Amino acid sequence: MGKIPYLTFKIIQGSIYWIGLVIGFIGLIFLVRKKRETYMLLLTPVYLTLLFPIYIINDEARYFYAAHPILLVGASIQIAFMLKNTPLWRLPVFRSLAQIS
Repeated sequence: MGKIPYLTFKIIQGSIYWIGLVIGFIGLIFLVRKKRETYMLLLTPVYLTLLFPIYIINDEARYFYAAHPILLVGASIQIAFMLKNTPLWRLPVFRSLAQIS
């Protein structure tokens, strides 16, 4: 594999990871504020994020992989909260697609 496609893939992979991490935490916090009984969804990534690097002093990423799907659910919830009262045709992406066809 060439160097440019490899770097492009790694940049996309890293950005998806960080978007899932940051927006996922925000989405899970909003979900816990709305429904208190979903606190375990937030505690799992927090526990895995803090336990291994801080308490066990092991910074391998494989220990965090279990929390990543939960954070992607949180990111989906956050995006749904942001788009709650917005009709899809008002989003810039869909407006530009309508101009093409």
